[in-house]
Amino acid sequence: MKKSFFDFTFVELQDYLVEHGYSKFNAKQLFDWIYKKHNFDIDSWTNVSKKLKAHIEESFEFNLPKVIWEGLSTDGTRKFLLKMKDGETIESVLIPARDRLTQCVSSQVGCAIGCTFCHTGTQGLTRHLTAGEIAGQYLALTIWLHENVHPDERITNVVFMGQGEPLHNYENVKKATINMLDDNIFGLGQRRITLSTSGLVPKIKMLHDFPPVNI
Repeated sequence: MKKSFFDFTFVELQDYLVEHGYSKFNAKQLFDWIYKKHNFDIDSWTNVSKKLKAHIEESFEFNLPKVIWEGLSTDGTRKFLLKMKDGETIESVLIPARDRLTQCVSSQVGCAIGCTFCHTGTQGLTRHLTAGEIAGQYLALTIWLHENVHPDERITNVVFMGQGEPLHNYENVKKATINMLDDNIFGLGQRRITLSTSGLVPKIKMLHDFPPVNI
C-alpha cells in the first residue's frame, strides 16, 4: 500500500530517504516541488533523478482533501465541504479580516465530545483525520485560492476549530502543526496557529510536549 506523502514531517522524509539509499537533501527537493511549487507532475521534477522519481511514483500517493462544495457569504467568509480519499467529508472555513485570512481546520470526522451547542457533536465520532489530512486542508485550499481567486492569495492563520476535538486526536494534530510551522512546508509563525479545545484534561496536561502555538 502506498504511503501518503503528506503524513511525513521533513525529518521523517529525510530519514526515510536515507534508509532507502537516497540523500537527505532530496527531501528538500521533493518538498519544494509539492509545497512551494504545487507541482504534482513527478515526471517534470527537473532536479530529481529518474531512480528517485520511480521510487516516489511506486511508494507514495498525493491525495489531498477534495473541494466538493464552496459557499461564499456576504462578509467574504468561504465555507468548504471537503471529501477525503475514503469518501468521508469534513468542513473547512476561510475567514477574512483586514490583515489576515484565517482557515478553520477540522481534526476529526465527527466528534466524540458531544457538546450540546455543536451540530458535529450530535453526529458522534466516525474517525480521526490523519496528519496528512489535517495539514492537507491547508494545502488544498491554498491551491483552490490560487486557481479560483488570485495566484498570490495566502492563508495567513490557522485555527483548529473545525469538526472534531483536536486534543482527542493529539498525535496527528501535533504532527500536522509541526508541518505547518516548518519553513520547508508551510512556514506559519507560532502566533499564527491557534489550537481550540473543549477541555480534554488528560491531553491538556500533555501540552508541554506540543509545539508552541496559541491555546
